Amino acid sequence: MKKNAILVFCLVIVGVVVWFTFHNQGSDEGTASKTVRKQNPVVHNISEEPVTGNGTLGDAIHNTQIFLNGVLEQGQVKTIDFEKNKENLNTVIGYEQGAIKFANKVNASIEIKKELQKDLVETKTAIANQSYDSLYKVGQSLIKLDKSYNI
Repeated sequence: MKKNAILVFCLVIVGVVVWFTFHNQGSDEGTASKTVRKQNPVVHNISEEPVTGNGTLGDAIHNTQIFLNGVLEQGQVKTIDFEKNKENLNTVIGYEQGAIKFANKVNASIEIKKELQKDLVETKTAIANQSYDSLYKVGQSLIKLDKSYNI
């Protein structure tokens, strides 16, 4: 009788383990089918440009303006040493060219493309003439474009 009780007890334990194993598998399948995956929304800037990847045209305009503003020491001086800042000024030109390429890539408005192109030409002219005032005007133009595009 004692052997039968132990055998029944073992069978009950095995039965409970099997029941829980199959019951939990069914629950996992049911839960998995009800799982909702959250999708991140596509965020756009004010110009309806998706804010994804390595930046936006707004970033390119803003970064160009910020870098030029740094070279010009935020308008706190009346001139700069053009020879000493040659590398920085070449970087400004590179930023402007990059912004123009980005504007073409994202099919920006004709006004933005023209303004960026005009600023690039004026930057090159200002550097060639070593004109701080002309560079400052380009910086102001970029600030205006930055505000109109990003704010």
